[in-house]
Amino acid sequence: MRFRERIYVFLTALAVLIVVGLLFYILFDIVRNGIGVISWEFISQPPREGMTKGGIFPALYGTLFRTLLMLIFVVPIGVFTAVYLNEYG
Repeated sequence: MRFRERIYVFLTALAVLIVVGLLFYILFDIVRNGIGVISWEFISQPPREGMTKGGIFPALYGTLFRTLLMLIFVVPIGVFTAVYLNEYG
């Protein structure tokens, strides 16, 4: 490997390590500061008092419902596209 290629590989690896390190730091900070708030009531109860108290159940339910609905429509399209590209592409 030439010197320029080694510099490129080093700088790319350094950039990846910095980004991944920052990501893990952010996730660690969220977990460290939020672990005391998470409880079964927070997850299973709807919001109350003008969305300032209560839980996040409707948001979790909506996210799960939209994800499943999206899978129902997108997976067949992806499979048909893969078969088409494999046979005729």
